[in-house]
Amino acid sequence: MGTQPNQSVYRIITGSGQNITSSGTAANNSTAFGANTSIIRIAPTAAIRYRIGPAAVAVATDTLLPAGAVEYVGVAKGDRLSVIQDSTGGTVSVSECTR
Repeated sequence: MGTQPNQSVYRIITGSGQNITSSGTAANNSTAFGANTSIIRIAPTAAIRYRIGPAAVAVATDTLLPAGAVEYVGVAKGDRLSVIQDSTGGTVSVSECTR
């Protein structure tokens, strides 16, 4: 099976992986996303709520991502990912991707 005409293919930028520990307090990735990053891959070990932006701070009503799910989300240069646990803490793997 090939790629559909309107479907984009992204690759993970080598060395761009970051881990964020989710807890009852919002936590952000340590390095803002770079100019070559157009999308990120988010994979949590426990359910999280997340928000993306230059000064993002996640709250309990933000977008839910269940444990074990993988989500690809568009970002801009300088954005950061902020996460907060939904019910229990865990680790969130974040990878920057490009075309």
